[in-house]
Amino acid sequence: MKTKVVRLGIKREPGRIYWIAQNAVWSKPLGKTPGPGRLEAKTGPIDQGVLYFLDKDGDVSSASRRRVKR
Repeated sequence: MKTKVVRLGIKREPGRIYWIAQNAVWSKPLGKTPGPGRLEAKTGPIDQGVLYFLDKDGDVSSASRRRVKR
């Protein structure tokens, strides 16, 4: 089950990849482009053990990670 964490309303651009790191949403063109990505928005603190992602509305959502017993 997902939970909205931060409402940002980021408009996704075709040909860019988005990720969440260092308490922010970053983006970068797909392909072999060197250098850091572009800062899209600050998200605030994030917790370990929680999966954060950019949902279809352009907001940051979270879901708990399932642990697989091996």
